[in-house]
Amino acid sequence: YPTLPGQSTREGDPICDRFYLHLLHNRLLFALADGCNWGPRPLQAAQNATSSLLQYLSRKHHKFTSLNRAGRYLLRAFGHAHNGIIFGKQDLFQAGTATLLGGLLLRLHSPEVC
Repeated sequence: YPTLPGQSTREGDPICDRFYLHLLHNRLLFALADGCNWGPRPLQAAQNATSSLLQYLSRKHHKFTSLNRAGRYLLRAFGHAHNGIIFGKQDLFQAGTATLLGGLLLRLHSPEVC
């Protein structure tokens, strides 16, 4: 991002993009968020969304025994990410917004496809 003329800050500070990876023995959990707009609220939304999603997946990854099961836990993780964004806010409009991408790469030991 460019530096603002006459200032020491960059255009768009704080940068509201966040990513987290959790590398395990045979799987990878990830979260990538782009805080919508600039400023502290989108930054906090992106941070809370990514950390909440990965905290949930990190606690539940041992239960991913099929694609269906992994998909259900991934969907629940997005619910936890949403709750992480709005946690502690007395009014939902106090929370920032973020676009979140999360997922996992894993090897399943069952021959099940779906």
